Amino acid sequence: RRAGLGAEGGTANPFKQSSGYKLDPPGANPNPGRPGILFRLVRLSLDSFVSVSIGAYASMWFVDKDKMMNQFASIPLVEGRSLLSEALCEDFTREFQKFDRQTWYKNHPSLSDGGYSDDDGDTDFRYTIQGFVANCRRRAIYEEEMRKERGLTNY
Repeated sequence: RRAGLGAEGGTANPFKQSSGYKLDPPGANPNPGRPGILFRLVRLSLDSFVSVSIGAYASMWFVDKDKMMNQFASIPLVEGRSLLSEALCEDFTREFQKFDRQTWYKNHPSLSDGGYSDDDGDTDFRYTIQGFVANCRRRAIYEEEMRKERGLTNY
């Protein structure tokens, strides 16, 4: 006799075949009802919270913050038209100039000829903003030179 065929030659469900084991008490409902909506919502909320927490923790742990900050500071130096630079450079430069020079790093290349050295090795947001503004200025100077070369006026 082949598996899956009943005595009459029809197909039988192999998962409903009786075995010698009696796991369920007599009279037990073989298909209990689905859990209530409240239980399912709590389970979904808990599962979502745990998943997002693990994802956020893994992202914070594995992302190289220093590399990301350096890439952000160099955004204005990309070739061609930079929509992000057009949108942010003017505002960042204006805000940068509102603060006292003592707020910013004295050894940053944007304020002096010296290099930047951080004592604890961590990149600071102030350093990234300072680099972004300096690169915005470099981009503006380069664009102005290109306009002069081509004989275009300022717009």
